[in-house]
Amino acid sequence: MNTWQEGLFEWEAFELESGEVLEPLRLSYATTGNPQSAPNGTVVLLPSASGLKQWADAHVGIDAAFDPALYFVITMDAIGGGRSSRPSEGLGGRFPMCTIRDNARAIYLLLTQALGLNKLRAIGGPSMGAMIALELGLMFPGFASTLLLYSPAIRCSTLFQVLIRAMTRIARLPDGVYASGLAYFPLLVSHRYLERMPLQEAFTTAETVARVWDRDWDRDDLMSRYAAVASHDVTAGADRELARVLGGLHSAALLMPSSSDGLLPFSGAAAMAHMIPNSTLVSIESDLGHWAASQPPGTPEYEQLRVATLKFLADTAVIQGKE
Repeated sequence: MNTWQEGLFEWEAFELESGEVLEPLRLSYATTGNPQSAPNGTVVLLPSASGLKQWADAHVGIDAAFDPALYFVITMDAIGGGRSSRPSEGLGGRFPMCTIRDNARAIYLLLTQALGLNKLRAIGGPSMGAMIALELGLMFPGFASTLLLYSPAIRCSTLFQVLIRAMTRIARLPDGVYASGLAYFPLLVSHRYLERMPLQEAFTTAETVARVWDRDWDRDDLMSRYAAVASHDVTAGADRELARVLGGLHSAALLMPSSSDGLLPFSGAAAMAHMIPNSTLVSIESDLGHWAASQPPGTPEYEQLRVATLKFLADTAVIQGKE
C-alpha cells in the first residue's frame, strides 16, 4: 500500500491560451517517495481525460513500474477534475476553455515553483496525460529526460472529435453523465472485443463504465476535460510544421499505442515515432482499443505496459549515463 502526501498548489492569476485568466489556478497533487534520496529521480504521472490522480497508484510499488524506493513520484489532477480548478466550483458552463498546452504550462509552474524541481526523470500518462506530457516536453526542452506516452497522438482524431461532440450533447440530458458513458463505451473498445463478448456481458461492462463516470464526475467538469482533448493539435499555432516540431524534441520518448485503438490509432503513434529523434515504439497487443492503456494490475495490458516502461527507463538510464 503506497503512502501519498496530498498537496494543493495555487497561483493567483494564470493566463490561458485564449487570453482569459483563471483566478486563482489550483492544481491538486500527491507525492510518494523521498525527493532527496530517490536514486532514479522524479517521475510525474498524469491522468486520462476521465481519470483522476488516484489512477497512478496502480503503477507505483515494489513490483510496479515505479518503485517509490527508487523514484520520487508525483501524480496530479489536470485542470477540470479532482480538487484542481474546475467548472463545478461555480462557473459551470462559463468556465474558460483550458487547453492541453494550458495544462502543460500549469503543471510546469507547479513542479518548478511549488516543488522546486529543475529536472524530471520522466513524465507521462495515458491519452490526455500523454498529450500533456508531450506538450510539456516541447515547451520546456530538457526539463523531462523521458516521456512516457501511452495511447499518444499529435491531435485528436476526427472520430474522437465527433464522439466528444455527441457526448457533450448527451451530457445535457437527464442522467446525462451516465448516458455519455454508455455512448462512449462502444468506441472506447474495439469491434472485435465487443463481438467476442456475450451481449449481456457487453451491456454490463458498458453500464459499469457509465456508473463510474456518474459517480466520479460533474457534467461540466468531465466535458471540459474532453473539450481540451478535442481541441488539441501540436501543430496549431505559428510555424509549427509537424516534422520540425517533433524533430526538435529533446526528451527520449516511449510511445505505447494500442494495436486496436480506433480513437487514437496505432498508425498515428507510429508516424510520431518516425519523427521523434530518440523514440521507442511498443504496441500494446490487445482488443481493448483505447481502453488498453488504462487496465488494472493482473491484466495482460497492464503487464505489457509495466514491462515496456521498466525496460525503456533502464535503457535510457544507460544512454543518459554516458552523456
